[in-house]
Amino acid sequence: MTDCGTNATCQCVSYRFTCSQSDANCTTDEQSTRAKKWAYKIVSKSVCETMKKSTNDFSDVKCCLRNGCNRPEYGRCSRSQSRRRALRKMADLLDF
Repeated sequence: MTDCGTNATCQCVSYRFTCSQSDANCTTDEQSTRAKKWAYKIVSKSVCETMKKSTNDFSDVKCCLRNGCNRPEYGRCSRSQSRRRALRKMADLLDF
């Protein structure tokens, strides 16, 4: 796993998040009911550690180093649009 930033270590992460308005990872119904969903991503080690501390935005955060270690029964750790969502939330939390 590479390409998590300059001199950054990549990690798999699994976490739960609450759907919000205009969230591309959620259906309209999930947005309106503020449904909780699982996400499985690859992020830098520092982002994963920050996610663990951000209990308002993420819950049940699990960081691990082996590729696929956060894999749900029906999928695999992957780079996706949700990775960008997690990074946007982190930027908002850190007020960049």
